[in-house]
Amino acid sequence: MLYFLFQLGDERYALAVNRVRRVLPRMLTRPLAQAPAAVVGLATFAGRPLVLLDLCQRVLGRPCRDRMSSRVMVVQLSAGRVGLLVEGLTRAVSLSEEQFFSSGVELPEARFLG
Repeated sequence: MLYFLFQLGDERYALAVNRVRRVLPRMLTRPLAQAPAAVVGLATFAGRPLVLLDLCQRVLGRPCRDRMSSRVMVVQLSAGRVGLLVEGLTRAVSLSEEQFFSSGVELPEARFLG
């Protein structure tokens, strides 16, 4: 299966390409009042509102750095589309299921880490 590789700090993560609708450069956003720190704001994508979430802020407690490799992955969730701001998204790679393994760590409060 094909995966996008990206960074959160010094760690590498992968997201299946079939979950991603589009990869975009960093976008201009309007702030959302009283939103959590990880919510960058509201952007417009394909003529519709798109909530942009900063995964570095959510996972590392600091905003994603403004780099050439910082990208927004537009993903489709059951509730609608959301933009995920990440660092170091530079390529897609083919990986087999056997190349992934469980860490054995259970984090119920961080299910978003898959």
